[in-house]
Amino acid sequence: MATFDPNSLSATYGADANGLICGFRFRAGHHAEPIDSGPEALDAHGDGSFVWLHFNLAHSAAEPWLRAHSGLDDSFYEALHEGSRSTRIERVLDTLFAVVNDVTFDFAFEASDCGSERARTS
Repeated sequence: MATFDPNSLSATYGADANGLICGFRFRAGHHAEPIDSGPEALDAHGDGSFVWLHFNLAHSAAEPWLRAHSGLDDSFYEALHEGSRSTRIERVLDTLFAVVNDVTFDFAFEASDCGSERARTS
């Protein structure tokens, strides 16, 4: 399994120059392969692989990169700008996209910190 080194993040608030925090290509029978936001990041390989990209959409370069390279449906950008803060996963054509909010980006967190107060004291 691929490992992730949080020290490898750039000094641009955890994202690269295009707002990508981290990305991976997944192929059956192989370990996850880290990828960057270079133009070849989304190249089709014809092997049934798929990519998972984690962007900081508050980064000013993220949306322009996605518009130029991702081929996402317009409904993705509509959802992006509608202001909904609900966490969800949606399917649009052959693509899944997730909106995730209030996630602790701390690799040293305790899992119990994510539970409710009631769950921690029970």
